Amino acid sequence: MFSFRAIPLITISVVVYNLLTLLGGKDVFGAEAIRLPMVNGGRVVFSTGDLLLAFTLMLLFFEIVKSTYVSAIAQLEHVLSLFVGVFCLVEFLVSERGQSPIFFLIMLATLIDIAAGYIIGVRVARKEMQINRDS
Repeated sequence: MFSFRAIPLITISVVVYNLLTLLGGKDVFGAEAIRLPMVNGGRVVFSTGDLLLAFTLMLLFFEIVKSTYVSAIAQLEHVLSLFVGVFCLVEFLVSERGQSPIFFLIMLATLIDIAAGYIIGVRVARKEMQINRDS
């Protein structure tokens, strides 16, 4: 049975990136999105690309938390994360739309998600096996 929990959250960033480049080109990521006033009178300016990368990092955090659970859905999510990572790698290498520093960092987040998912999943499974053996 399929569950939406199995869909890697980083997929959202990949889809948003591709939609934004499809609708506005790669130039859309340099556009000013938010200007935050600071206490000393200065301002911090965030571009659309900065916000997408911050969003991707938040999704990566939740993906790492999700990888601490061991279940059939978690295993499916790891496999789907691998597909998303391969898709990103191919898009980065082949597609002109994917050849940007912002997409490279999103792709790097997918690769971190893959590695962390498998490493954390194996460690959690080992601990569960050890607990079951000691019981």
